[in-house]
Amino acid sequence: MRNILILFTALVIGFSLAAEEKKPKIAVMEIEDKSGRIDKEFLENAAEALRAELIATDKFIVISKDRQRKAMIKGAKKESWKECYDQSCRIELGQALTADNILSGIITYFGKKYTLSIEMIDLAKEATIKGASADFDATEEVSIAKAVRETIAVVVGVASKRINAVQSVDGGQGESKYASMVNKEKREKEKLDAAWAEVRDIALDRNIPKEKRVTVLNEFLNDFPKNNDHEEKAEELIDILDDDDEPEMVWAQKEADEKRKGTYEYSLLEGTEWFAFRIEAGSHGGGGMLSFFTLRWKWFYWEILRGGGAYGGPGLLGSSAFYGLAGGSFGVPIRFSNVLEHEMRLGVGFYGGAMNIETGEGYSSYSYEGLASMGLEIGYVWHISKCCSLHGGLETYLSLWPHWDPTAIMVFVGMRFR
Repeated sequence: MRNILILFTALVIGFSLAAEEKKPKIAVMEIEDKSGRIDKEFLENAAEALRAELIATDKFIVISKDRQRKAMIKGAKKESWKECYDQSCRIELGQALTADNILSGIITYFGKKYTLSIEMIDLAKEATIKGASADFDATEEVSIAKAVRETIAVVVGVASKRINAVQSVDGGQGESKYASMVNKEKREKEKLDAAWAEVRDIALDRNIPKEKRVTVLNEFLNDFPKNNDHEEKAEELIDILDDDDEPEMVWAQKEADEKRKGTYEYSLLEGTEWFAFRIEAGSHGGGGMLSFFTLRWKWFYWEILRGGGAYGGPGLLGSSAFYGLAGGSFGVPIRFSNVLEHEMRLGVGFYGGAMNIETGEGYSSYSYEGLASMGLEIGYVWHISKCCSLHGGLETYLSLWPHWDPTAIMVFVGMRFR
């Protein structure tokens, strides 16, 4: 009985070895990137995926990568075994490995699509006996893995155990229902980003007429009406081009302005003066004004609120006068060459309140009032530091209604604080 068991075991081992010997040997070559867009690590991973799928079919003896590398360096005398891309070199390498077949792969890029093409070469015939190709997304490894499985299934003529396992889960689609949803969103996002990159390059190309650039931007917005992360930027470009400006020049100016904020130069040219006061003297006696929130730009200023009064003077044509006014003013700064510390301001203001002047004496006296007035100002500003300025000049308060008689002419001096 013992002898029978030994004989049976020997027969099983013999048949197994014979079956193993009947399996053709195959060497998997490195994948050649003819697109010039794929990094080496991605290519190496794809080649390893090809090797793993072939092993999973259980139809080949797959020669190891280390053995291929040693044969390449020793036989072909190359510095790197990855340099063997042409067919004659690969056939020579396969023969040196005593392989029956070699499997080679090529990645191409055409029509905005990446394609993996593989072919099996019979070394005895030195001819391609089978081939297959599949498109994939180079930004996702799951996509190239799916392309590898599909092409191997076609070339080998049988699905590997791994392919069958995937099909049993998702019906042969290569990914689950939920992964499909996520990947679809990712693909849509990548499609949007790729389209935006192309559209943006066109929008910034000065050699293309601005009208055509605007048309391309509008078409982009129409093609991607929902969940468009680039919508705001596209509309900004349209506005810039419609204003007959160049986007890069506008952006450069904005960037320069942002960098300038907080600098000493910016404090002299722009920014807000939060508070100011002035002491006034003239036709209506002496007094003062307080100002709040003066917004300044390079060529314009707006003093939002000013209020105050004066008392004790005779007025222009009377014996006594006073005023109490509140309102706002605006105007333009005039700067002296490149000396930013000095400027002249020409302003106009509109005020409400009481202006009064009395003329004559006794029974011959008259009182005139003004309830609405306009101010005309010319002043000199000396920016003595980043936070404050000295301000002096001349202002006329013209009574507009109901009488012009209370009109006042005043000189002033004061400080402004930023």
